[in-house]
Amino acid sequence: IKQILNYVESSLRIKLELKESEHRNLMDGRTASVFIDEKNIGYVGEVHPETLREWAIKMPVSVLEINLSEIFESFKPQ
Repeated sequence: IKQILNYVESSLRIKLELKESEHRNLMDGRTASVFIDEKNIGYVGEVHPETLREWAIKMPVSVLEINLSEIFESFKPQ
């Protein structure tokens, strides 16, 4: 999933920053908030095994959620 985030960065020529964080359905130590210009725009991480069991998912799953509006807002002239 990090590869996808890196692709978004390089394609849009932006700099995203990851900071370790917590999310209720994601694994501690494998979750980060995504920032652009010090503004939190989403998160990335590995789904917690308990959540996977609840959904009867047998393979590990990673997620990425970012607010594209915030990214596009950063392109507007100040």
